[in-house]
Amino acid sequence: MRHAKGARIFITCPQRCCGLIRNRFGSGRFIALAIFLLVIVKLVESVVTEPARTNLDFWYLVYAPSVVGLIMFWVLMYLSINPNVLRKQSKLAGQNT
Repeated sequence: MRHAKGARIFITCPQRCCGLIRNRFGSGRFIALAIFLLVIVKLVESVVTEPARTNLDFWYLVYAPSVVGLIMFWVLMYLSINPNVLRKQSKLAGQNT
């Protein structure tokens, strides 16, 4: 297949899941969100490290950063599979007024 010189070809995903990354704001907000979530995991880790070291009865606190990371992962995966979840609430709010 031949294309005109300088023509761009865009391949889109049939489920439209990949199109969420290409938007007018760029990828900067996704990078900022990733850094923010990493900071939260590190904050949880720093909060639970000292009590877990001083008292062996708090051994389960060592797993708290991993649990927080898994919860964040599940929420992000749910939102990526169902992108209209957040949009439906705003549409319903607009219809009531």
